[in-house]
Amino acid sequence: MVKNFRTRFVSDVKYCEQYPSLNFLKKHEALLGINYFVLIYDRVLSKTDGFEHWKNSFEFQYEVQAGETLKELNRFPLHVKNIMDLMGHLPPKEVAIVVAGGGSVGDFAGFIASVFKRGLRWVQLPTTWLAAIDSAHGGKAALNVGGIKNQIGAFHPASVVIIPRKPLLELSNEQLLSGYGELLKMSLLMGGKLFDQLHPEDGELKESMWKLLPLAVKAKYQIVRKDPYEETGERSVLNLGHTIGHALETYYKIPHGIAVGLGIHFVLLWSLEKQCLSPEDYQESLLKLLPFQEYQEQSRKLHASIPVKSFEGLLLKDKKRIQSKGIRYVFLEKPGRPILKNVTLVQLVKEARRQEWVME
Repeated sequence: MVKNFRTRFVSDVKYCEQYPSLNFLKKHEALLGINYFVLIYDRVLSKTDGFEHWKNSFEFQYEVQAGETLKELNRFPLHVKNIMDLMGHLPPKEVAIVVAGGGSVGDFAGFIASVFKRGLRWVQLPTTWLAAIDSAHGGKAALNVGGIKNQIGAFHPASVVIIPRKPLLELSNEQLLSGYGELLKMSLLMGGKLFDQLHPEDGELKESMWKLLPLAVKAKYQIVRKDPYEETGERSVLNLGHTIGHALETYYKIPHGIAVGLGIHFVLLWSLEKQCLSPEDYQESLLKLLPFQEYQEQSRKLHASIPVKSFEGLLLKDKKRIQSKGIRYVFLEKPGRPILKNVTLVQLVKEARRQEWVME
C-alpha cells in the first residue's frame, strides 16, 4: 500500500544540492508503483547549469514558458491536447508528473495533475525562492480567467516536494527579494525562532534564506493542517500583505513577493494606526523590511498614483474578498500574533489614501 504523504495536505519535503535522479524518485515511498515520470519544466531552466543533462534522463518531456499567461484558461485546451499526445497512452496509475519551475509552472502543472485522467500523483521541484518558500506547499493549484488570477482551481498537493539548493543560489537579486517577501510573511505570522533568526542586514541573504527555509516551510504546513480546504478561515492568515500586494502587483507589474513586501509594510502601518501593533513591535518588524529599501524608495514615487476607481476595481477582483462582510483582512498584534478582521472597501480605500497610495 502506498503511504499517504498528503494527509492534511502535508507533502513530503526533501532538501538537496541538485536535481534528484530518476532512481531516487522511483524508490520514494510516496511514488511506489510509478513506472513513468513525465517532466513539465520551465524552458528558461535549459540555460542553467546541469539542467539539460538531468532533463534528458526523462523519456517524456513537456516544455512551457513561465508566467501568468501560461495559466490562462483559454490556452489550457491546447496544453491538454499536447499532453494527451505525449502521455495519453500511458496507464494513469503508473504515471507521475514531475514539475520543475516556479510558481506559475507549479500552478499550471499542479492543475493538470489534479484533472488529467481524474488525478495523477505529482512531484514538485521549485526552482524559484517564491515557490520554494510558499507556493509549492499547501496543495493549491489554479488557472487565470481573463487576466484575473486563480479563478479556477483545485486542492491537489504534491506527493513529494524536492527543493534543490544550487538552482536557487543562482537566481537574480530580484527573484531573491521576491522570495524574501514570503519568508518575511511567514516570520511575522509565526514569530519565535523564525522571526528572531531573520537578519537581512547580515549581507549573506541567500545563505540565510536557505538556512531558514525548512523553518518557513514547516510553519506554513502548521497553518495549512488546521484548515486545508480554507473552510474555517484559519488558513486566511497566509494572506498577510496580499490584499494590497495583489493590487500593486497587477497595477505596477512588479514581482509577486516584492508586492507582498510592500503590502506587509502597509499592514504594519495600518496595524500601528489602529493601535493593534505597538510602536516597539512596529520598529522591530520594520527592520526586517531592509532588503526592500530600494523598492520602498521607489514606492514613494508610486504613492498617490493609483486612481481610486482602478484601486477599488483591483480589490473587488481579489478572490479573497468576502462578499457579504467585506474584506477579510490580516492585521498584526505582534510577530507571531496575526488577527483577522472584516473591513469594508471604504475603510481600505480610506487607509490607502492616508498612506498616499491612491489619488482621486
